[in-house]
Amino acid sequence: MLTAREYHDRTSYDRRRMEPHRLNWADQPARYKTYPGAAVLPLPQVADDSDESLWEVAAGRARPAAGPLGLQQVARILARSCTLTARRRFSGGTFDYRSVASAGALYPTELYLAASAVESLAAGVYHFGLERRCLTPLRVGPVAAATGVESGPRPALSFFVSVIFYRSAWKYRQRALRYVLLDAGHLLENLLLALKACGLNGHLSYDFDDRQVAGLLGLDLECEVPLAVVVVAAPAAAPAPDEEAPGPLAVDLPAAGQVAAREVAYDLIGRAYRSGNGVYPAGAADPKQVLKLGVQTTQTHGIPTVSAGKEELSLSQALRQRRSRRNFAAERLARHPFEHLLDLVCRAAPLDRPAEPRYGAAVAIGALVGNVDGYPPGFYLLSPDDRRLARVSSGELTTAMAAACLDQMWLAAAAVHFLFMVNLSALDACWGARGYRYAMLGAGRIGQRLYLGATALGLGCCGIGALYDDEARRLLGLSADAGLLYLVAVGSVRGR
Repeated sequence: MLTAREYHDRTSYDRRRMEPHRLNWADQPARYKTYPGAAVLPLPQVADDSDESLWEVAAGRARPAAGPLGLQQVARILARSCTLTARRRFSGGTFDYRSVASAGALYPTELYLAASAVESLAAGVYHFGLERRCLTPLRVGPVAAATGVESGPRPALSFFVSVIFYRSAWKYRQRALRYVLLDAGHLLENLLLALKACGLNGHLSYDFDDRQVAGLLGLDLECEVPLAVVVVAAPAAAPAPDEEAPGPLAVDLPAAGQVAAREVAYDLIGRAYRSGNGVYPAGAADPKQVLKLGVQTTQTHGIPTVSAGKEELSLSQALRQRRSRRNFAAERLARHPFEHLLDLVCRAAPLDRPAEPRYGAAVAIGALVGNVDGYPPGFYLLSPDDRRLARVSSGELTTAMAAACLDQMWLAAAAVHFLFMVNLSALDACWGARGYRYAMLGAGRIGQRLYLGATALGLGCCGIGALYDDEARRLLGLSADAGLLYLVAVGSVRGR
């Protein structure tokens, strides 16, 4: 067994003990999962030219769904969840940009769906093929009772987010579990926003029987694991689905699961995942301790509720234009866009409450303000429920944080660094090793919101998971039990 804190500590970077690592390009993993020889169902073409604001969608005020759930709507949800936004050609081939952020652009995530009551789509389990915009049937037959989630609504449609370890471990080795969890959070947030934009509510769960879901999807848990399930409820008037077991798998799974000729299995990743395989009972410890970082706050700022401005991009435009942009310009950020982003983060809090309070309470959110109107430079903590930003310490810290982030000094020019932190010992005490999923998936979800929000506001944004962990902890003045999980830098960029 390996606790969350043990895994985090054993995969921490230290500038005095960095091991050199050369990428093996011969075993570079494939970015798309395919099922050779399997029949596919092309998805209908959908035009995503809606003008809904990201802020309005995040607040749950999108237009309600029109009519029953059908294949056209499923295609629209998938297109908004993850789509190819551009293709760049180079001497070694091509590179596809996506609407969802990914560490190192390695894209470890996969998306599956189980249809129970979708017009023009037979009941069964499907894999979403992003490159070809198609569904591959994996099982045919009733699936409503096989999602692995013990509580929640009766599903019309269920989505499953999984990750393939080796795609990220090829570059990041033992530390890769951190990145795949963040990347799964990125995709998950797009999916939840896509459902809201279509007038649907998704019931989110990180707590399910991993083996049952892996069996349903045909996953080898040594290589690919499920991390989240999102259930779209069936209408109350819909007939109850047949509870019989789903049909047998209809595809060649070993060929589909292999993403490189030779794959390295990293021991710490497997041990950390298996340690968090069981759902820890709620109430074993006080969840509020997870947010105790060992720091004190002083002056607070209230965060206003904002409305969309005409100059902002719509959600669909932000999805198409999202990029990781590092060419920050050392310019002062106006107060309005900063508070716009704070408001967007605060709107994320109700997504997990009251049904799943543990997910929203598993990560503390802060900011290093470097160059923002109306906010003196310093370290601040955000309370999304109270809509308050409280100062921890004063002074310019973004340059020192850039040095702590593997000396990526371009970060110093960003106007603000959003921070995602947790008390790792309390996380273990409260939810066991599975709590690491809650914290990292939550950080990834809000990080993706910041990517989209910054894009909508015409700002640059880049997420950073690579850092000298102890240096960052000491810089922020966090206790020995606490740690920085993720940093998302935002600011003006050159060449807008």
